[in-house]
Amino acid sequence: MKPLDALIRQYVKPVVKGENANIAKRTVRVSASSGDRAFIEFTQHFVDPDKTVFDVTLHIAPVSYWEWLNRQHADAGLAPDGRGALASRAVMPPKGVAWDPDPEGFFPSRWAFLDEGIDACGELLAQELERSVFPLARHLLNRSALLEEMKNPSAPTVLRMSPIMQEIVLIIDDYPEEQVSQLLVSAEESGTPASFVEWARRRLALRP
Repeated sequence: MKPLDALIRQYVKPVVKGENANIAKRTVRVSASSGDRAFIEFTQHFVDPDKTVFDVTLHIAPVSYWEWLNRQHADAGLAPDGRGALASRAVMPPKGVAWDPDPEGFFPSRWAFLDEGIDACGELLAQELERSVFPLARHLLNRSALLEEMKNPSAPTVLRMSPIMQEIVLIIDDYPEEQVSQLLVSAEESGTPASFVEWARRRLALRP
């Protein structure tokens, strides 16, 4: 078994089980009742002959954003995955298991361990998942919380779409129709692509 997979099996899977989440290969999935999903992905980088080097990334994929991305395949019933993330954030490693521990280094988000250091890395990773990553994932599966976080990020985060489009996909299913309609008018006036505005108006009209 590859060292990263051994680490995931020994240290990540027990945390996932305790969090009532799901894991397949190197991806953990956390689901909300709305259909929105969070993904914790482990990505290995073959950049060091001596160490296993990898990133841990939290992705948040609201189903509304996923359905916009896959609007041409609406009948396929595709479930959200990490490719449909509206927001992504690296899980930063403690200094002792960071591959590039220099704060001004190029790759501060990369975790790393020697084969004999797998236990130390695994224990720190499990602690980080329990203490920070899973609570944050569940918090951001609330769209209002995600919208606030995107407006005022508490840590570096990769965001997709323009701010006004982000807000629309996060409020379109639950906020008062008048509020969404007014925002769509503003989006249209500010040059938001017509295809997005049309899609959003159709979605709004079909709300229960």
